Amino acid sequence: MTQTISTNAKYRKLADMLQRQIELGQLYPGYKLPPVRDMAHQMQDTPGTVARAYRALIYDGYLEAGVGQGTYVKQLRASVLPPDD
Repeated sequence: MTQTISTNAKYRKLADMLQRQIELGQLYPGYKLPPVRDMAHQMQDTPGTVARAYRALIYDGYLEAGVGQGTYVKQLRASVLPPDD
């Protein structure tokens, strides 16, 4: 019997990966992310999973998007950044 990863886990895994890259400065403010379909192809996943990950990061304040303009890394506020140890 094969085990599959739920759609929820897939979108969260992608969102967490992008969030870490943003927090580490690998994806910088103003960086334009690939369109959903292109990212889905790169990640070998469905457009729905990528769109859900993007929406989660928009909600959490990491990304911003405009219809017909794309999805960009947002300038992070101090309240979004993880605490310094």
